[in-house]
Amino acid sequence: MTLIFSHISDQTGLLVASDLITSRPSRYDKEELQLPVRDGPLIHSNAGSSLAGLTQKTCIINRSLISFAGSVIVAKAIIERFREESADGTERIDLQKLARSMGFNQSELDSVSFLYHFANGNYINRQVWNCLDLNQGKFENIVGQGSGVWNFFANMQARFDTEPTHVQVVQGLVSRIANNYLGEILGTETLDYMYGGWFELASRQGNSFAKVPYGVKFWSQQGGVLGSGGPALMSWYNGFHLNVTRFPITGEGPDNDTPPSTIFVQDLLNRGLAGPPRGVIRPTFVVHLIIDLDRKNQRIIYTSQPEQDGFHMAVSPEGMRLQFTRDFFRKLSDRMRLPQDAVIRPIDLGGEQGNA
Repeated sequence: MTLIFSHISDQTGLLVASDLITSRPSRYDKEELQLPVRDGPLIHSNAGSSLAGLTQKTCIINRSLISFAGSVIVAKAIIERFREESADGTERIDLQKLARSMGFNQSELDSVSFLYHFANGNYINRQVWNCLDLNQGKFENIVGQGSGVWNFFANMQARFDTEPTHVQVVQGLVSRIANNYLGEILGTETLDYMYGGWFELASRQGNSFAKVPYGVKFWSQQGGVLGSGGPALMSWYNGFHLNVTRFPITGEGPDNDTPPSTIFVQDLLNRGLAGPPRGVIRPTFVVHLIIDLDRKNQRIIYTSQPEQDGFHMAVSPEGMRLQFTRDFFRKLSDRMRLPQDAVIRPIDLGGEQGNA
């Protein structure tokens, strides 16, 4: 079970998101699972399903991007055949026609959903299979599927009085993802729907696509004093393989005496070798999740230029680094005093014009 969704802007770009959690019927032995935001492993079941593992559900294959929900076995077989028939993702094909030619029965075909994007010059072509139209009010051109669809989109908080830009819609969707991380660190509501763990984000890059490295930091504020309220995490890629690094935090800041830990999630198609980063990788943006213990609510503050703000997060062949300055604390505290709309900075993941 899962959550995948895609938003395409008529003007500027694309956001594709997919979670990592997989599940299976509870009658099987239950697995202990370590999630990035939680301090220790957990075993969790609900409504006849149990958490089973973490799997990448979005594959970028040259000019093609495919996300799936449902049966991992069936989806992987279809995507592997897709690589062969599409000249390794460089040619656009009919994904449904391909899948129906592979000898699956109807039950197996009904067990999967796909979002297939193809970078076609100035346009993004999208094929949708067994997915839902998720447009809500001013949110336009969103489709998706998975066990978490209702929980995720029913709780969508961002609303716009006028037609939103792609950047604003991305901002609203990433806000909801951030709220999911808060939910996972504080409880199990989203896990009851068997989705979450971490979200991979992908966007248009030239005549192809790319997954986006990003960071998350938990804070708390009480009595007007801002302090660390949980872990700092960063997702990054070595080739096609995903890593989510968790930086140890003390009450005062980064714990430089304890090495960071990393959760590794290999590429669905197992392409390339795993290993340390090949160069310096920094987050495209950082989401700061602040639990205000005085007002009993939370704030979400983004920064698309974390280094300039004094928040240094990076991985490299030399090691992993997290550092934030006193000036950063001051800036973050100042933004906490502003209205929510004033502290949110646009997240622009880039992209090309048009869709078809």
